Amino acid sequence: MKKIIFLLTMATSAITFAQENSQEVTQPRTVQSSNDISSRKHELRIDALKLILMPSLEGTYEYIYSQDFTFGANMSLYVGDTQDDILGEKFSLTPFVRFYFQEKQKYDGQGFFVEAFAKYSREKYETESYTEYKYDFENNESTYNTVPSKTDKYDAGSLGMAVGQKWVNKSGVCFEVLAGVGRKIVGSSEALDFTPRVGVNLGYRF
Repeated sequence: MKKIIFLLTMATSAITFAQENSQEVTQPRTVQSSNDISSRKHELRIDALKLILMPSLEGTYEYIYSQDFTFGANMSLYVGDTQDDILGEKFSLTPFVRFYFQEKQKYDGQGFFVEAFAKYSREKYETESYTEYKYDFENNESTYNTVPSKTDKYDAGSLGMAVGQKWVNKSGVCFEVLAGVGRKIVGSSEALDFTPRVGVNLGYRF
């Protein structure tokens, strides 16, 4: 009788041990896929609004450093006619840092953000031609001199802040809107004292 009880106990223990090992072997492991958005740290975007309205080619790169901190740079190149350029800006380079304020966002670098930026810009503009009038009192003669238009450039540097909102879907497509303003700190007196920073950006995280 004791042998039977002993054998039953051993058999029960063996079955239980085998079931536990089987569960450990067959239990699926959660492996972070390379396609998971959470593992992607790089983002490229273009400004669709400026491309349509100005037209200006403006691209942005952003590195997702952590859940609430990112940094990157924006570059803009105006490709339209000079006279159609409302702001006169031909080229700009804008490095920036961002702080995201998210509580229940699914991915890093998503939601409402505050941005600090430094901007270098170059403007190319044309002065209008005009007629200059002179009167010679000694000879009692009037002369008219036409001054032709000319092309000129100036550089400017500014510091500013912006706020915005970014959305990212599970495929990595992102949409962003932002608005802000910078103040000129160095540059030509011809440059504007304030420079806007606005955008409606569409991009992809990889």
